[in-house]
Amino acid sequence: MWLGTMGFIFFEGEGLLFFSLGIWMQKRGFNIDTPGPWLRPLWWGLAFIFLAAVKTFLAFNGASMLGQALGPVPLVRWSMNRTWFVWMSAFSFIIYALHTPLLAYVINPALSLGAGIPGFQLLTFFWLPVTVIIFCILTGALLRAVAPKVYGLLTGGRGM
Repeated sequence: MWLGTMGFIFFEGEGLLFFSLGIWMQKRGFNIDTPGPWLRPLWWGLAFIFLAAVKTFLAFNGASMLGQALGPVPLVRWSMNRTWFVWMSAFSFIIYALHTPLLAYVINPALSLGAGIPGFQLLTFFWLPVTVIIFCILTGALLRAVAPKVYGLLTGGRGM
């Protein structure tokens, strides 16, 4: 429902579900300070750290297919062998810094363009971020070409 920005009674992607869940937890006496044994953050945190360490060890020590199956190693290798990807990755900070404010400004106009067209909201969910990322990359490339010192100052030297 979050993907389609639609709702059904108490289930929707804009907060009412979590508000209702909080009420249910309070009425049931669920204590978030002392959750049940299976919800203990310490155990989940230790499990996460252990699995992250195993994945890292396997990825950096060339461990057979198991290490590659546990992480995106093949995708990273393929991507880093593409000059266009390496060039675009230099703009990761510009993408990070610009995408949220841009999306905030363009999402409502983009959704109003297709008002009444079935499935347009879902289509917008996919094409709008890609469009904004392309715009961010082009903005970064232009700024880096025209005013490299300003670009370097704004990005802290990233992507120079």
